Amino acid sequence: MPPKGKTDRDKDEKSEGAIDSGEDGKCGSCMKAVLMQDNGVECEICGLWFHGRCQGVSDQMYKALKLFPKDLHWFCSGCQAWAEKLLAIMTRMQSKIDHLEEEMVRLKTGTQTDLQALTKHFQDELMQVKNTHAAINSKLADIESRVDDKHKLEEMNSLSWSDIVSKEVDSKILGVTASVETLHQQTKAIIDDRDEQIEIGKRRNCLIIHGLIEPTSTQGQEALKKEDCDSIDELLHELGCETVSINGFTRLGRKQEGNQVKPRSIKLTVSSESQKDWILKNSKNLRNSINVKYKEVFLHQDRTPKQQEARHKLVQELKTRQSSGEPNLIIVNDRIVQRWTRGDAA
Repeated sequence: MPPKGKTDRDKDEKSEGAIDSGEDGKCGSCMKAVLMQDNGVECEICGLWFHGRCQGVSDQMYKALKLFPKDLHWFCSGCQAWAEKLLAIMTRMQSKIDHLEEEMVRLKTGTQTDLQALTKHFQDELMQVKNTHAAINSKLADIESRVDDKHKLEEMNSLSWSDIVSKEVDSKILGVTASVETLHQQTKAIIDDRDEQIEIGKRRNCLIIHGLIEPTSTQGQEALKKEDCDSIDELLHELGCETVSINGFTRLGRKQEGNQVKPRSIKLTVSSESQKDWILKNSKNLRNSINVKYKEVFLHQDRTPKQQEARHKLVQELKTRQSSGEPNLIIVNDRIVQRWTRGDAA
């Protein structure tokens, strides 16, 4: 390929007929001068020049590189492996980005559907309020008509009739107030349910790891993070889930000091719900692991505060029923059921 342009002064300082290859016009392979007639090629990464013969560049390839310098790229053998590794890393990153975009589109579509259903429900509730308001107006008009018809009676016994009208009006007002309060409670329940579903969607690909030993490095946060990363990799290997793609992880809460302090839980986020389910399914095997450091480790789905409260109540109910003499009870899919044994099938 043609060498980069140089000033006359620069050319005079180089040996006659040599190409500027980075250091005294020498070939990056054999360290001999690269002359104009040597079919020299320049690596686009390291910027060094090489004899075509030293890098196995054929005459046909050299001619092609010279004819199409903007369209063809050439790397020396030392940079080629690095370039291929970089390309592989970029390909994997692009794959993860594409997957994340698909997840975002799916979540956005689901949220739009929920909002449409919620909007329709509000419109129906508003129509009911309008109908209730119209019925109240009709009833008040009826009361006013009765007042007009009983004008003479009111003159005879104004205090008694006024009391009747007042009680009627108060009764209707109480009924309207109760209807509005009920509607308010229903609306709040709908909004809370929507927010809960959105929060559940955010945690769909997350799980919580309990009992995994905390890092002990004194080399700073990066070293601590690397120890946790290695521990998670070892745990996934123990579960047979080495191919799972991890999007992130973090220790929950503030670290406590002391020898008897339990390790903080880890929130682990993976790239898909199916990978999370795979990990949780295999985590049941930890109880039979021969590695003692996993005896106290257990995993579960990342739950919202409402789900955590419901789970706590369910566990308390399980303990109460077990203490009352009910045997073989377990929690499956947020329900207390009888544990199945082979003897039951007989």
